[in-house]
Amino acid sequence: AGIAIAKLLIRLNVKDVILCDTQGAIYEGRTVKMNKYKEEMAKISNKDKEQGTLEEVLKGKDVFLGVSVANCVTSEMVKSMNKDAIVMA
Repeated sequence: AGIAIAKLLIRLNVKDVILCDTQGAIYEGRTVKMNKYKEEMAKISNKDKEQGTLEEVLKGKDVFLGVSVANCVTSEMVKSMNKDAIVMA
């Protein structure tokens, strides 16, 4: 579901789409636990090649859409996001 949602957001011209998995941000050039689907997404998302864990990537962000793992975002992580951030999980 995460990849399909990300593709939809990109088609809708959302500018800053970053996908994360258990290893953190997916970016072009990452070699750890990648597959053809993640490699495809790395080419069309995360244009700044942001790296780090989910906790690190969420800092200063406006929206989080969580669709795969329960309880992966803490209240502290939400507090690190921008004011009035949107969290859907």
